[in-house]
Amino acid sequence: MVSVKFFAGLRERVGTSEIKLDISDVTLEELIGILDEKTPGIKELIESGATIALNRSVAKLTDVVKDKDVVAIFPPVSGG
Repeated sequence: MVSVKFFAGLRERVGTSEIKLDISDVTLEELIGILDEKTPGIKELIESGATIALNRSVAKLTDVVKDKDVVAIFPPVSGG
């Protein structure tokens, strides 16, 4: 089971702070595709500059997600 956590505006868009998925051995890019099937449009939001962490480390889309991993997705940050 993989835990996917959403923060700020992404949490509001998805409607929950956490989704648990019974998947393993998929890339983060594939995981985003799975999330987009459940919440259409989320892929676009994530690809617009979100930061993705895998087990508390900044991750790349090619990183592989395994059973019991935690994925955290943070929306783009802006400020001035």
